[in-house]
Amino acid sequence: MQLISLLGAKLKAPATLELLRGYEDELRIRYIIDVWDDGIPDYYEAQVEPAGFLFQLNKNQTIYAIHCYIKPRYNFSPIDPALIGAPAYASVEAVVAAAHQLGCTAKTFEPFEGCGGVRQMASLHFGDHSRHYDFADGDLTEITLSLPTRDVP
Repeated sequence: MQLISLLGAKLKAPATLELLRGYEDELRIRYIIDVWDDGIPDYYEAQVEPAGFLFQLNKNQTIYAIHCYIKPRYNFSPIDPALIGAPAYASVEAVVAAAHQLGCTAKTFEPFEGCGGVRQMASLHFGDHSRHYDFADGDLTEITLSLPTRDVP
């Protein structure tokens, strides 16, 4: 199973549970509330740090984003790239080139100094989902798969 296939799935859907059963002892579920009253909807996180991924789920417990950690980050180990279901590109330029081949839209962001050095980001936008690539000092550190909106049933 590849994580990309779980976008839009419920936390307790058979495919999601099948994956998570393999990480039963490492699975952490968090409920995040808008403590600053910024109008951001509450959401859940399902974290599997040793496997290198995190699901973000809306109030309906539907997966709307999946963070895949390519390099160790926070307490997450590197993910097995085969688990993601999306290519791990080596550079922002490779992401942009892929957009032309895949027939989707690419968006790039200006480099900036941030956690882990000089950060660069690029994303691919398909009709039903996006793939966001985060680079630090030229190395791919994270791929985030997401639905166009978190407001899914």
